[in-house]
Formats: sequence, structure tokens, C-alpha cells
Amino acid sequence: MVFVSARRKTFAAREDLIDAVKEIARRRGYSLYDYVNELFEVAIKAEKEGYSITGVVNEFLFFKQIRESGFVLLLENLFQAMVKMAYRNRLEAHAAWRDAGVWMAKSFKAKYGERALSQFKSMATWIFWDIPEFEVRELGDGVEVFVTSPRFSPEYADLFKSMVEGFLEGLGYRVDSSEVVGKTVIVTGRSGNA
Repeated sequence: MVFVSARRKTFAAREDLIDAVKEIARRRGYSLYDYVNELFEVAIKAEKEGYSITGVVNEFLFFKQIRESGFVLLLENLFQAMVKMAYRNRLEAHAAWRDAGVWMAKSFKAKYGERALSQFKSMATWIFWDIPEFEVRELGDGVEVFVTSPRFSPEYADLFKSMVEGFLEGLGYRVDSSEVVGKTVIVTGRSGNA
């Protein structure tokens, strides 16, 4: 049996935060005491697992956003098998991956405006779990995307290249070059106005 102390301590916090927490507690049918204890318990649990409560909330909001944007979670071996099957019809597969890139760019552009590329850069390793190295370099009026993954099959790398091309095109870049070198995808583009 776990003993939980019923002793109480007082702590100080900003008035606006206490008012907001009071309102949330009221809406949820909690006492302020119970709700604050729940918040503390969750924060302590996250810290024990090596996360900050801010990090946990940000991750949750990120996954909520990508789920609402049409992403799905899929077993990697199933995904790889589907890539190989799709690759048998290369033209359609490349078109579908390019279209997905264009769609993603338009989605980022609608949500982040001029910051679409920088947001994509910061979110890419969260979106693509199997890709540990994802660099986006802005070069004057151009951009270079450099992606490396030990999990890239030749088919996956080639199709991923099409998606990156579509993403850049969706942001208004003209793709200058794209290649797959082993397990690395490199795509460069210039602003459509250049």
C-alpha cells in the first residue's frame, strides 16, 4: 500500500495562471487542490521518464496536428513492402509521391506562410521517424535538401526524392537537380522568380 501524505503546502504563482487553472478545474468539476495535484503528478511522471511537461505537451500537439493533416502511423516493415509494391509501377508511384509533396507544401504554406520552409525544416525529423538526418539549407534564392537514412531502400529513396521535389515545387521553387546517392537524397531548387 502506498501512503500519500494529506499534508498541504502553499506555493506562489502568477495570478493570471492561478485564475486560468481555477477556471479549468471548475469546468472539469475538480477542486483547485485536486487539479493542481494532478498537474504536479503528471509533470513529475514526465520528468521521471526524462521529458519535460512542456516537451510532452508540444509533442502531443505536434502529433495531433499531423494526424489532422492526413498522416497515419504505419508499421515500418509494412510501409517498406508497400513502397516496393508501388515501385513496380514507377510512373504512378513517382506522381503520387510528388503530389504528396506538393500537398504537404501547400499545407505548410497555408499554416505558416513565409515560414513554411523553416517550419518544414524543424518538423521533418518528427514527421519522418525513420530519417535521422534531414537538412534543409537556404542558399540565397535557392534551397538544398539533404536527406540520409540507413533505412532507405533504393525504391524508398527514389520515391522520397520525388516527394521532396514536389514539396519544393509546391513552395514555388524550380528543381535544379535531384539525385539519390546510396542512402542519401539530394535535391536543390531555385526560387521560381529567379
